[in-house]
Amino acid sequence: MSFYFVQYLELFILTLRRPSDAALWVMRQKVNAQAGWLALILVSILGTLLVQLSFALQPDEVRDIFAAALESPLRMALVQGVFLVCSVFALHIFGKIAGGQGRIEDALALMVWFQVTLIVLQIGQVVLTIVFPLAGEMASLLVFAVFFWILTHFTMALHGFKSVWLVLFGLLLALFGFAIVMVFVLVTLILPLIGA
Repeated sequence: MSFYFVQYLELFILTLRRPSDAALWVMRQKVNAQAGWLALILVSILGTLLVQLSFALQPDEVRDIFAAALESPLRMALVQGVFLVCSVFALHIFGKIAGGQGRIEDALALMVWFQVTLIVLQIGQVVLTIVFPLAGEMASLLVFAVFFWILTHFTMALHGFKSVWLVLFGLLLALFGFAIVMVFVLVTLILPLIGA
């Protein structure tokens, strides 16, 4: 167990320092699709638990705004799961459109590890918020920057792209379009389905 912990800790540090190298390592593991989808479900559940904990630490007025979403962890997990599944396909499809060569299995594995990395960072942010509230707020900006730093390099490694700035610009456009699609899916399909 300690061996695996050390290995994943090293991978986590590598992801922050040299995300392209970390992405290549993840892709070399050749994770099969079934294991990848199961892992995606797991990180979706963990992400939901973290969001619940994070909002529990917020002031009452903030919790009141998001009360409808927070009262149903199952609903939140479903929304986050759909978001992650769509993220995998978006990472794969948008890259292909731009001339990339990445496989869907690699996109899945990278998205799972990307989420694991974000969860660890967000746990650190929650702890920091409890101990030093102001530092916790500043850490949220750092996590936001790291989000784009890692995602940009993961996309480059997945599809063989060379320009950081072009990939970042493409990601911003793709995320904007993806956000519009997700809002449409959420409002027209998911919320009516779960009776929200």
